[in-house]
Amino acid sequence: MEIAKGVQNIDYLKLNLTDYENSDWTAAIGYLEKRLIGRFIEPADRLIQFESNKNHIDKKHVAQGFRGIFSKFLLGTWKQRLPKNN
Repeated sequence: MEIAKGVQNIDYLKLNLTDYENSDWTAAIGYLEKRLIGRFIEPADRLIQFESNKNHIDKKHVAQGFRGIFSKFLLGTWKQRLPKNN
């Protein structure tokens, strides 16, 4: 399974991230950067380009929608990190 553009999940699983001085951390940060850019920055850039010829009111709705999607992502990520009630 591809977790970021050009990065397979097996590539990530092979990383040794238990030692902070390991060079695998550089690769892990690169994978994260690719994932964030591919998941959020590139789609936002496409939306901005698509909406560039619209009037101010229409652009405002696109920005509000993007903020809503991004907020859900942040809340979902935060919620996953909470300890489970057993």
